[in-house]
Amino acid sequence: MDRAGLGAWGVMQEAYSTPATLTGRTGSGGLHLVFRVPVGVTIRNSASRIAPGIDVRGDGGYVLVEPSANLAGVYQWRDFELGVDDLQARILEAPAWLLARVMETRGL
Repeated sequence: MDRAGLGAWGVMQEAYSTPATLTGRTGSGGLHLVFRVPVGVTIRNSASRIAPGIDVRGDGGYVLVEPSANLAGVYQWRDFELGVDDLQARILEAPAWLLARVMETRGL
């Protein structure tokens, strides 16, 4: 999500339980939250469909992560330094409310 999406994400977090999953800070100050999805569920990419400033990356999508950088700044994992095995362990299941929101906004 970009910085504009942080407010919308805060509102959703207040309304719903959200696990502390693997999170990266973008070069421009936004966030990338990484979630696992259930086997057999296909997540499509979208931009600002679940809320303004919040994009979804799923099958066929990609995000930049540490140690990437662009003109806006550097990308880094948030609040911790981890090895590859630790990164995998920090990716938690997407909460049901978030999956439902992603699925309903894709026109199914």
